[in-house]
Amino acid sequence: MIDISYPLKAKPSRTLIYWALGIALVLFAVKSLTGLRPGYEQPTFQYNLIETAVENKPLMNQIGGYNTHKFSYSSGGLDSDSIQFELLIYGGSNILTYTGWASKAANKGWQVRRIDSVVSHY
Repeated sequence: MIDISYPLKAKPSRTLIYWALGIALVLFAVKSLTGLRPGYEQPTFQYNLIETAVENKPLMNQIGGYNTHKFSYSSGGLDSDSIQFELLIYGGSNILTYTGWASKAANKGWQVRRIDSVVSHY
């Protein structure tokens, strides 16, 4: 009888290589879908707007206090020097809506250039 089996050779496992490539692909996809790009910083001015609104007692009384907020900005805006944004501050009975646009300032991050506010009932 003739033995046609092959001896085991020390090679990297294909499964390990496929796992590493799969993980790299998933990380790249997540990074692409979330819009995180090197050289562009996410806007953070909404926290200053929220803090200013919460410190304004008459405004907080008008909307019923601060419950939560939602912030959104124009898609693809981080690739340019300006973005349009909307900040919703939910109170107990009313919503405070800030809309406007911001632009990038040299070494200062995003600066709000125009803002409008409206208080509306749920």
